[in-house]
Amino acid sequence: MNSVLTSHLRFLSIVGILTLAYLAKGIVLPIVAACIMFLLTKPLIKILQRIHIPCFLSSFIIVITVFCAISAATSYFVQSYFGVILLKYLHSPKEIPLKKPSLKKPLTRLGHTKLAEEHEWIRSLERPKTVAGIATAAAEGDRSENAEYIYGKKKLRELDRRLRYLDSVLKEAQVIDQTTLSGSKVCFGSTVTVETENGETKKWTIVGEGEADHNEGSISWKSPVALGLMGKNLGDIVIIRRPAGEIELEVVDLHFAGKHYLQS
Repeated sequence: MNSVLTSHLRFLSIVGILTLAYLAKGIVLPIVAACIMFLLTKPLIKILQRIHIPCFLSSFIIVITVFCAISAATSYFVQSYFGVILLKYLHSPKEIPLKKPSLKKPLTRLGHTKLAEEHEWIRSLERPKTVAGIATAAAEGDRSENAEYIYGKKKLRELDRRLRYLDSVLKEAQVIDQTTLSGSKVCFGSTVTVETENGETKKWTIVGEGEADHNEGSISWKSPVALGLMGKNLGDIVIIRRPAGEIELEVVDLHFAGKHYLQS
């Protein structure tokens, strides 16, 4: 009888633990169930054998008794402070950090064209003209008091610095055509309209590094405001943390290359 009873209990225990695992959607409660079954099964078998209860009925009584004990234990566990904290940690959805856009060196097509034209103008026209002016001023004599020579050297340094910067921006740039953009999310190249917590409306076009112009209403994609807005939908409220302090913005409209997002 002992071997038959044990086989019945093993089968019913496996079924019970798997059922509990499905209902609990975790491993904590099934482990608790297995431990309680292990502790209670042998003593109950001995008790039931002494009073000569049929095998199948003994299995049924043991399973019911064990599950009652499990229910009582888990109920106490869940209601306890430790249980609430642990189950909240195990079953609460994990906060997934928002992925930043997979951009490396993006430029709008218009911005890329302007920067490339500026680079060519400096390289082929303005720099040679400045070099020629320095040579002319140097031929006039004492360079230490020659204002045109000193100014020319300073201007040449500025032009070379600008050329190096444009080289770094244009090299391996990721050119994005704004006319091909669509959707309902704020992204690089889009023009987003927001409303501040004071009811003030602002409109920005998110562009690449080196082409942002505050006077034209464009901001760099690396700015805190742009990074906070990209990926957001209409109606979303975003808190932007800036060096000047926090600002709350609500996304109220979206355009791509002058077209409303519903028409793109």
